[in-house]
Amino acid sequence: MFMPKVIVAMLSAHLEQAGVTDDDTDELVFTDEEGGPLRYSNWRRRVWLPAASAAGCAGAGFHDLRRLNATALVVEGIDGKTAQTRLGHADPRTTLAVYASAPASIDQAAADVIGERFFGEKAKRASGTKSPRHFRANPSEGSGTTES
Repeated sequence: MFMPKVIVAMLSAHLEQAGVTDDDTDELVFTDEEGGPLRYSNWRRRVWLPAASAAGCAGAGFHDLRRLNATALVVEGIDGKTAQTRLGHADPRTTLAVYASAPASIDQAAADVIGERFFGEKAKRASGTKSPRHFRANPSEGSGTTES
């Protein structure tokens, strides 16, 4: 499986800085301060939590990166089978049901596509207007139907 070229470059620079060569097949890629294996609890407390907080994602768990990865693949139009394979799932339904989310911006884009498909120019002219208050345009507010 391929890695993004930017990550390959980052890992190469890290390994070069650590003095690890192709001949060092048994060396650890990431180590603690003394060159030993990382301990998850220490790494989480010393590295992950401060980094997540600095990125504006305080409280995010390491596993949230899988969810972010799956969502990014879906949002960017990568097919479900490829996303499934990259995440190591046996079934693409797991990828879509458990990991991938549908961001509001993508839902809005889907609504715009449907509007343009069925209402053409009228939908394009209306794209800048706000929904009436009695209409739930935000998915978190309901089903998108008018209130009774």
